[in-house]
Amino acid sequence: NQSEQGLYIFIKNAPAINERFSFDNWNNFEDLIDQEFLQYLSRYMIGIRSTHNSKLPLPLFIGFHTKDRTIHWQVALINIDENIFEGSTDINGRYVYKLRNKSITWAITNNSSYSYFFGRGSFNERLTNSKILIIGVGAVGSNVAKTLTRCGCRYISLADYDIKKPENICRSEYEFIYAYANKVDELRSLLYNISPFIDVNIIQGSLTQYIKIEAYARELAAGIETILSNYDYIFDCSTDDDLMYILDNLNVTADIINLSITNHAQSLVCGVSPNTYKFVRHQFDNILENDVEDLYNPIGCWSPTFKASYNDISTLIQFALKHINIMISNEQLNSFVINHDDNYESLKVSKF
Repeated sequence: NQSEQGLYIFIKNAPAINERFSFDNWNNFEDLIDQEFLQYLSRYMIGIRSTHNSKLPLPLFIGFHTKDRTIHWQVALINIDENIFEGSTDINGRYVYKLRNKSITWAITNNSSYSYFFGRGSFNERLTNSKILIIGVGAVGSNVAKTLTRCGCRYISLADYDIKKPENICRSEYEFIYAYANKVDELRSLLYNISPFIDVNIIQGSLTQYIKIEAYARELAAGIETILSNYDYIFDCSTDDDLMYILDNLNVTADIINLSITNHAQSLVCGVSPNTYKFVRHQFDNILENDVEDLYNPIGCWSPTFKASYNDISTLIQFALKHINIMISNEQLNSFVINHDDNYESLKVSKF
């Protein structure tokens, strides 16, 4: 955390005695580090000695292949004020560097490669290697984004024009440390803090707003179709019927997955393109119990929103993503509805 300076070298064998015990002395590296690097290391240490905080060690990352041919990195900490070199001039007048008989201070290192990071469980490669766009990163969308990141997804884009406020925090994935922030900016930062393998882009949320305005819709349609077709999967978590209708009528190659939750989180509806709008509206209007009178509508809120706790939402989202992952792995992505039983003791998935 205190310094970004450091050096690295890749060596042909593990720095270990009898393939078991780590080197404990710098001169053990005699046959593994060549003159070119030793010269570079010596000059580098001399060059930074006047500006480098002597209390901070210089990390030397030493890479090598393990027995199973995976790459591992071990870090040796070099004291800038300590001379670990000695040398002499050879018969050709060239100065030859050697490492002294001095003990090595090893740092504790852990393998953080993708296979180790997600080795205990990740989503199917068809999903984790896909380009994913999440539209709307409120209570539903932020949960989807974090879950996909923790399950190994590498490429996620976020689209939302809204600002996070204190009242948004209790049931979404945001934090209070910044009481007001652009949702997409904070969520991107949170995802980077979870996984070093995630690549997060931000799509201007205004694009999805413009296409709902009739004056712009026709002019922007072709451009929007091109942008959206760069993705493999689009999760529409906006709970915006107008946007859902327009997305359903665009010529987009991506699979569009709409996730909507009824009031009080009685049910979750997952509509998959094509005909997403028709399926979702039919469920909400004709099939499911959805109390549209008892909505949360505080002063200043741009529109009423459904009531549900973080636990309510997260339970349904996690169950839905589990089934989406299974369907993608089986190459059969269909719409479905998740319902609680009467006693909230189990969840039932109905596929269509």
